[in-house]
Amino acid sequence: MSKRVEIKNFGRIEATGRIELTGDPNFSLTCENTAPLLRPNETFEFFVNFNPKTSGQSQFTHELNVKTLMNPFENIPIDLTGIAFEDEILFDDLPENSEDTLDLGDCWVNKEKNVSFTMVNNSNGWLKFTWPNDLAGNKHECITFLPSVG
Repeated sequence: MSKRVEIKNFGRIEATGRIELTGDPNFSLTCENTAPLLRPNETFEFFVNFNPKTSGQSQFTHELNVKTLMNPFENIPIDLTGIAFEDEILFDDLPENSEDTLDLGDCWVNKEKNVSFTMVNNSNGWLKFTWPNDLAGNKHECITFLPSVG
């Protein structure tokens, strides 16, 4: 995930900024220059990226510093916070590159259509699943899942 940050020189003279983000591999910067020269009323934009390396920790925090060189009174600390999570079950390879919808697309009456996807277990243990089927007594009249139990 990325967030855009914009800094602006509200002063009357040119100023050189310094963008500092060090020490935490979960946060990074995307910018062409970490020490931009800004003329009066000029802006500079960059992106702060959050790419957690582990899940399970509820929250990651770090500090980004935007400084003005040669002016110790113009140092701005920005607190960064990111939350990492991972779903226990993921559905991959869904049609139409969907993240959470099984879109069957156009279907013809009385003509079978097969759609494949992958269900991934990200948990540390075994998980059981049952899709509608004859054995469970809840078979759907139009959709069949194979396998239906796992």
